[in-house]
Amino acid sequence: MRVRNIIFTAVLLMNFIFSGAANAWWNEDWPNRVQVNINAQSLVELGDQAVVDAPVLVRLHTGNFTDFFYFNQNVSDLRFIDSDDITPLKFHVEKFDLVNQMMFVWVKLPKISSKDQGRFIRMYYGNTNAVPAEDKAGSLDVNQVAAFHFDGSNSSVVDSSAYTQTAELMNAVRQVASLIGPGITMDGEAYINVVASPSLQFLPAKGFAFSTWIKPKGAQQDAWLFSHKTSMGELILGIDKSSLYARWKNIDGSQLQTPSTALLTPDTWQHVALNLDQQRLAVFVNGIEMASIDVGVPAFDAGVLTLGGGEGVESEVHGYIGEIDEVALFALSRQPQWFTLASKTQGQAATVLNVAEAEQLGGNAETSYFTEILKSVSLDGWLVIGSLMIMAVVSWLVVVSKWLMLNRMQKDNKAFMDEFHKLKTSDTSSLDADDEEEYGESDFLNTVFGKHDHYQSSPIYHLYHQGVYELKQRVGVSVGASANYLLSSQSISAIKATLDTTLVRESQKLNSNMVLLTIAISGGPFLGLLGTVLGVMITFAAIAVAGDVNINAIAPGVSAALMTTVAGLFVAIPALFAYNYLSVRIKDMVFDMDIFVDEFISKIAEQHS
Repeated sequence: MRVRNIIFTAVLLMNFIFSGAANAWWNEDWPNRVQVNINAQSLVELGDQAVVDAPVLVRLHTGNFTDFFYFNQNVSDLRFIDSDDITPLKFHVEKFDLVNQMMFVWVKLPKISSKDQGRFIRMYYGNTNAVPAEDKAGSLDVNQVAAFHFDGSNSSVVDSSAYTQTAELMNAVRQVASLIGPGITMDGEAYINVVASPSLQFLPAKGFAFSTWIKPKGAQQDAWLFSHKTSMGELILGIDKSSLYARWKNIDGSQLQTPSTALLTPDTWQHVALNLDQQRLAVFVNGIEMASIDVGVPAFDAGVLTLGGGEGVESEVHGYIGEIDEVALFALSRQPQWFTLASKTQGQAATVLNVAEAEQLGGNAETSYFTEILKSVSLDGWLVIGSLMIMAVVSWLVVVSKWLMLNRMQKDNKAFMDEFHKLKTSDTSSLDADDEEEYGESDFLNTVFGKHDHYQSSPIYHLYHQGVYELKQRVGVSVGASANYLLSSQSISAIKATLDTTLVRESQKLNSNMVLLTIAISGGPFLGLLGTVLGVMITFAAIAVAGDVNINAIAPGVSAALMTTVAGLFVAIPALFAYNYLSVRIKDMVFDMDIFVDEFISKIAEQHS
């Protein structure tokens, strides 16, 4: 028994320890976090080789993340922590767009491989007092001598690496939204000039590498994506027709070129790379080595480095036509796994990193689906929902006020009719009294909160009061038991016409504001449908820009868009039920008034005709 108790206690203790570790919070000054899971199944091409110090791209958009408004305006609160919830990871933000709700962040992982199934990192945010912790240079590999995200001014390009290369745009057009944030469009004459720097030289013992994302527009006519002209020769990565090639051209005019087996797909984003070491020159397309050649390239200085070809490289024109984004230069030859990882984590169809549901410090681990949907609603959706809520409040006020008024009226109608039926034919006007409206022209206030000493809230009494007034106008004020003044049939018809007019006026009062319920019934669903259509359009547009096409990216945005239709039905359905109920009660009251008019005219005709 004692042994079993010890084992049971140990199990509980281990469960407590491990559950505590799993739910540990890196720093309680950061109230929000989200887990970014690594899908190792998408990295099978890496084999058993791990990639060390690799910057990976974390894409956040409305399809996978909803807490954009929790960030500080300058994103100073952003932190990335390894799965141990202890080790900070270096990162830098390429783009943060609060209006369109998207963010592109580069995070440096110490190591990543196909064996990382179940591994994750966490992003913390929400600390309003946090200071910026971005580290552009530190979040890149130490051997990366240039990293062009193509942000910056219209004429220059900012280098995010520690080497701060200087690059100038020569007629190239900057695109605000490209594959990853901003990019560049070239027309065959534009190019980018990278100023010579000692860090750009080639040493055979270390090697050299170039990688970028391109979207070529149609077939190219010997277009140069990359050209490095030095005193020892010229290194080129180009496209001829639809084939990617790499070429080394010696100063004596002789040259070596890779076979034309690296085929590209026009008008499609794809990752291309050049890798040079002591013995081989190879080209990669989407992380796969497509062609190579044995070549011994001597060491060369920085020289003239140009992106996109164009005039100024040499007398011929080798301009590239299309888009280009995310240019990286390395003063070191890279393993094939490096280019494979880049293509797997940066492209539009990247599935390596998956963003999980957001968590709050001290919050429940289980969040309702309804709460998650509300968190995914965009600004336009909230505008529609807000309009619908105003419509709902107005319709509910109409329903409540009408219900209270009808209850009061029905009570006074019954009390008045009970007394009216007790009257003798010769004493028709004895229930009449002078009316005084306590709350002015407000039917609701007078009916619900006004005086009720002589049936003031009864529409039937209003008919009776008007009938007695018309009768006195014709036979005098002393209409009593001893009075027997005769009325012509025309006078009785005139009194009845007046009572019919009063009945119409009373019916209009009863039906006042009911049109607001019909607006809610018919307009609510259509307004909700408008919000849904707009939400779905924006969701798909955001997905197209961000490039994440999996179901996890689509479902939150679509479900949030459908929330506006639910809000529209939430307005319309109660209004529909209430409208039908109130309409029946109003019709019954109008019928009672119509019957009373006939009774009243009958009494008058019996006494005075």
